[in-house]
Amino acid sequence: MDKLKQFRKILISVVTEGAELEGIGLTLAKTKEILTSIEKAKDKYSWRQIESVDGVFDAYKYVESLIITGKNIDITVFKKINECVDSYESSNAGHWRTEQKSIGGTKYRPPVLKGNEYASIIEVFLKTEMTLHNITKTFLKLCKTQCFDDGNKRTSLIFANALLLKHNLPLIRIVNNPLFKVRLVEYYDDDANIDSLIEYLITSSRQENIPTENELILTINAYLNKSGLTKYQLSKQTGVDRSYLTKIFNGKREPSVVVAKKLGSVLNFNWEIFFEI
Repeated sequence: MDKLKQFRKILISVVTEGAELEGIGLTLAKTKEILTSIEKAKDKYSWRQIESVDGVFDAYKYVESLIITGKNIDITVFKKINECVDSYESSNAGHWRTEQKSIGGTKYRPPVLKGNEYASIIEVFLKTEMTLHNITKTFLKLCKTQCFDDGNKRTSLIFANALLLKHNLPLIRIVNNPLFKVRLVEYYDDDANIDSLIEYLITSSRQENIPTENELILTINAYLNKSGLTKYQLSKQTGVDRSYLTKIFNGKREPSVVVAKKLGSVLNFNWEIFFEI
């Protein structure tokens, strides 16, 4: 039960990470507000934010009840999790996908499988050794398979974390959502990228000494100072508006992945540092 106790302490953070897989601008503070009072949240947040937080929270509470009672984590649980996260959006939540679909940011199109073929993928996995590596790999493969009409990343993450909790293993933490999305699309485009993505997720999930925001600001300003460039010159070289740059270097705004890559290229640092806080 050690991991379950730890899970309860970080539940709101884990819910935020799961819901924010949809890229809807959630923060820990926003998640807390939504869960405190959905009625009050309706006046402040989008319905998409509210339903995503509420659905992921319900799914994790369902998982917690399974761990407490010692029940198996199986195909039925996988489908029930999708019902929780997708009940607001689809009347087909919890049922296998039967139509072709596209995925934003990639040309990859997941093939439509027969119902028993989706189930077979889960059954084969559940017979493998329950290690952090194997469960993380299955999380990614389920994301790519797109078993349901919607909510696949959220469903796959929660299902994987349910198994990790069951076997007292560290949870998969998506603390660097923009960077994770970039790497996930790279995996969608090419299966060969799965091993590096697994390693990245395991490393980031186990990481304990994460730089604070203040440390990040000091670091990127040090690179700017070392380059000898002014913000005006940096703006010219990157094509990024100077006022935008000022906000980034003052810690008042996060860069997009595109902007982060430009800054990293010009100032000669790993652009991923922006998403490691």
